[in-house]
Amino acid sequence: MTDLAVGEASTEVVRTRRGDLLGIAGSAIVVAEFVWLTIVSAKAVHHGGDPWQTGDWLIDLAAGPVRRGLFGELLFTLTDSPNVLWITFGFQIGLLAILTALSIVLFWRSPRTTAWFMLAFSPAFLLFPPLSPEGALRKELFGLAAFSLLAVAVRLRWRVRSGALAGVVVLFVLGSMAHELTALMLPAFVYLVDWARRQGIWSMRAARATIGVMTVTAVAAVGWALLFPASPADVSEICSSWTAAGLDRSLCSGALQFHSRSLSDSVELTKGMFPAYLSLVPLALLSVLPFIVLRVPRRIWWLLGATFAALAPLFLVAIDYGRWVFVGVGLVSLTCLATWTQDDFGTARASTWMAIAFVALWSFPYAGPQTRDSLLMQVLRSPIEHIVGTPTDRPNFQP
Repeated sequence: MTDLAVGEASTEVVRTRRGDLLGIAGSAIVVAEFVWLTIVSAKAVHHGGDPWQTGDWLIDLAAGPVRRGLFGELLFTLTDSPNVLWITFGFQIGLLAILTALSIVLFWRSPRTTAWFMLAFSPAFLLFPPLSPEGALRKELFGLAAFSLLAVAVRLRWRVRSGALAGVVVLFVLGSMAHELTALMLPAFVYLVDWARRQGIWSMRAARATIGVMTVTAVAAVGWALLFPASPADVSEICSSWTAAGLDRSLCSGALQFHSRSLSDSVELTKGMFPAYLSLVPLALLSVLPFIVLRVPRRIWWLLGATFAALAPLFLVAIDYGRWVFVGVGLVSLTCLATWTQDDFGTARASTWMAIAFVALWSFPYAGPQTRDSLLMQVLRSPIEHIVGTPTDRPNFQP
């Protein structure tokens, strides 16, 4: 072996070790953040739940057919007592655990360079929930958990008999019952299932059946949302059913209260966030930096465009722009982790400090133009408060 070849091999080892060290640190941070978020959310449930993070999941059919009410009806079928709060919490944390654990598994199956570290532990992907805790446990977790399971099944080449595809379909159906957002994730699911078929992982028959069930479910979910908007009277009746079940009336003041907004009112509310929301454009561009550094193939850019095209209606009628970016970037990031090949992706690597800065120095707000703490500030907040002696601003979500 020539000196040049030895030098190149040595550099590759250094880069791999560096990526491994960053991966260990990133995995440990995400797991620690998950534990912290679980504790904070459990305290909120213990005190009666959060009007947004809990209330959104409890919308049911007490007033008749309403959009997003099918999953809440399932929850209240399981129990009509305040225990429904803990059942909801179990779904939320369980889904977040699936997304977190399987995404970390996929990272460790990747080349684990600094560029892959940026993609996996991006503030617009795995770090989004703990950096925006007030929006961490919303219903998009259904779709993202389902997609992470699909991504692992593709990466590890699990066959149909493993049951992974059935699990993906079940989570997708439940998510579509809960919120039309899961239905709007359909293009990414179709792409990844078809990619697996083309790679010989699943048969044409299995792929067509999976895509068919998901497509019918997605169309039905969007149709249900359009046909059965909630009225103020519906909201009042649902709220009364909650209090009759022993839940605190304060739960009605969040997602449920906004549930009866008309389409025109929602559009006006979103329009009112501009021009302030233009400040989010640099953050949105920053969220796709890992794709640029990785030199992803053209197919990934097409998927990114199709994914956000499908999510576009949400940007017109709802102000939770951080959630929509989290969903889009998360779906495409998981696709990269599931489908990369040495020939298909570039070999570009970011410097160690660039990768650390990308992960640690910014965050994407869950809703509104005001950004929350970066990972670095989240870590330094307690020492700063101890030195200054005055609590600094905290996220709105408080248990």
